[in-house]
Amino acid sequence: MIRETFVGRERELQLLRDSLLDGQSKAVVISGIRGIGKTALGYVFSEIHEKAFPGGISRLHANAMESLEQLAASTFIDSAKHSLVIIDDIDQRPPETVSRELATIRRLLPKAGFILTTSSDPSFVGADKTIRLDGLSREQMLSMIERNAALADQTTIPDQLIDLLDGHTLAGLIVAATIKEQGLTPRQLLQRLHNFTVSGIYDASGSPLQDGEPQRQIISDVTTVSDAFLKQLHDNPNLLYELSPRGFEEVVSEILHKLGYDITLTPASRDGGKDIYAAKKSDLGSFLYIVECKRYAPDNKIGVGLIRQLNGVVEAERATAGILATTSFFSKDAKEFQATIANRMSLKDYLGIQEWLAKLSKQNA
Repeated sequence: MIRETFVGRERELQLLRDSLLDGQSKAVVISGIRGIGKTALGYVFSEIHEKAFPGGISRLHANAMESLEQLAASTFIDSAKHSLVIIDDIDQRPPETVSRELATIRRLLPKAGFILTTSSDPSFVGADKTIRLDGLSREQMLSMIERNAALADQTTIPDQLIDLLDGHTLAGLIVAATIKEQGLTPRQLLQRLHNFTVSGIYDASGSPLQDGEPQRQIISDVTTVSDAFLKQLHDNPNLLYELSPRGFEEVVSEILHKLGYDITLTPASRDGGKDIYAAKKSDLGSFLYIVECKRYAPDNKIGVGLIRQLNGVVEAERATAGILATTSFFSKDAKEFQATIANRMSLKDYLGIQEWLAKLSKQNA
């Protein structure tokens, strides 16, 4: 249940109660940056007040292909009873159609309440009430990390780590999961996360999409990755997000080369589930690793599908193992699947890339 990881938001929950529990059709839009906890707020509200919606609760995701009316038609709620419809990412719909589409489904479901979420300006939605979601307070962030990281008694969470997270809910959950799963102390994690201050909205490939600003790419298509540049990456990890996808592949290739592998980087236009061949010979024999690189935004986790896909490529190529390297993190399902084939698959997330860079930094010291 989402409630197990949820903290704070008492004021926002009360606003939702005031708007949606009187049995009348009301529409509330929750706005805020990605990863701030909009979806979690709506879901927790629905879990707390499940009995207040005898007609059912439906959780939907807006998309560019279906109107809200078509989306709502897929629900199984009882239109004759008080119900709740949650629609995430309403900004996936054309802004000029949303208000009209929302009015239509409110007529079709007169006893339903609606919670809609958006990462953009909510004025286009035409809702009855808007709730702006800001970051968690310091106390709430501390509570969330302590609750989810299963910290030992008397473990201190450094102030610098809380400052770095800046109230961002998803970042806090990632920190808590990393502490718990990798057995790190909060201070050890802070050391790995230095300068982790990526801001703004990113698309599926990790490209920055700043509101009102043109896309910009400071580093693109690096052809020669120097020791000096790798040191820059170690000192300022933000540069990882300014690489093109191809640039990230070349950085990973150079890291592996400096770690003792013979590298073959596949052509940039190729899309065969493998970006790099990394080979190494030792007294035990020859080993071939297939490496896939994903330059994703921090909040765009790698799912189990990509891990399964790479595993299939490893099997087809009769390679020793696969490595999936990303500037993001891995979902719970992805890590659970990897654990079943641990000798055939290695996952390197943002922190893993930092470990590689730290190792190279020590070698060059």
